[in-house]
Amino acid sequence: MHACRLVFSSLLAVLVALVCADAAQATSVLVCQKKNKAKLRVGECKDKEASVALDPNAAPVPSPTQTLNALQSVDGAGSGLDADTVRGLTPQQLVASGGGGLVVRDSNGTLVGPVLGATDGVPEVVRTIAGNPVLVSVTATGFFTGNSVSYEGSGCTGTPLIAFLVPNYLLPHAAFLGGLLYYPTGPVATHAVVSMKQSGVALADCSGTFTAPDICCTTDSPFPTPAAVASTIDVTTFGLTPPFHVE
Repeated sequence: MHACRLVFSSLLAVLVALVCADAAQATSVLVCQKKNKAKLRVGECKDKEASVALDPNAAPVPSPTQTLNALQSVDGAGSGLDADTVRGLTPQQLVASGGGGLVVRDSNGTLVGPVLGATDGVPEVVRTIAGNPVLVSVTATGFFTGNSVSYEGSGCTGTPLIAFLVPNYLLPHAAFLGGLLYYPTGPVATHAVVSMKQSGVALADCSGTFTAPDICCTTDSPFPTPAAVASTIDVTTFGLTPPFHVE
């Protein structure tokens, strides 16, 4: 009887040793890879799987919040993380377009401007010219003709003016005439307007001096008009190629 107890004790010791050994082996966690798939396994990998032991001293994987905080600590202009544009729009243009809505692009996909509105099917886009945000009407063939510029001198001479602006304007409308875009750059004041140049006019409809292909200058009596001094820019410098389209 005593001998049986000894044998049983010895067997129990061996069994405990084996269980402990298995438990120790079970603590080994492996990454087992087969082709382009990987699985975590305990102890050993299966046949045809390549094993890569996890490094117990490796740094823990950061949480999403920690990753975001780390990115924000180095983000900014010049960091390579800060996007200057979204869909080709600057932050100012995104605000003007209502958050990245419709835009007008040319035949090469170059941004003409975000659409802010439309009149009679003619979109009004926002462009920033020399730091001045302005509204510009466009069609499929290019910039819309049919705008006017005023002058204090007769015969459309002197400093060009954008008339009928409200004081403290924020987003004025630019005028396209003869390949030039006229946009206000000064404050609104009362000017004695004498003459007006208008585009998109046929020769038969011009009651003043006609300049081909579609410019008509008319002179009248001085008329007090709220207006702002305008600067000009040649639209060819924009590098845009019609036809334009909305997307």
